[in-house]
Amino acid sequence: SKTIPSAFGAAIPNITTKRSQMTAEKWSIWTLHIAPVVLRGRFKKIKYYEHFIRLVKIVKLCLAFEITKDMLKKIDDGFNLWVKDYEK
Repeated sequence: SKTIPSAFGAAIPNITTKRSQMTAEKWSIWTLHIAPVVLRGRFKKIKYYEHFIRLVKIVKLCLAFEITKDMLKKIDDGFNLWVKDYEK
């Protein structure tokens, strides 16, 4: 985090040793920007990583400044399919 400008958000502590220092903002930065890179190739089965990345893409749609009806449908369908796949 020492090389990332503060304009990109709060510094992220090591989540394995300092989880209690994580705030909603830090979890958001971790999930949306850091985890997709850090977790690539770390799961024994790639399907878990792909499932996580699908969630990240859906959440990013939710955070758009403007959401069109088409985007709303993608978000709704995306979450429905994501949950169904999770429950398998």
